[in-house]
Amino acid sequence: MNREVADAMLVLAMGGAREL
Repeated sequence: MNREVADAMLVLAMGGAREL
């Protein structure tokens, strides 16, 4: 897994958790 992909997934996960 690329670091860019991992960072993108982390950002999406944080954004989703923030909306819940």
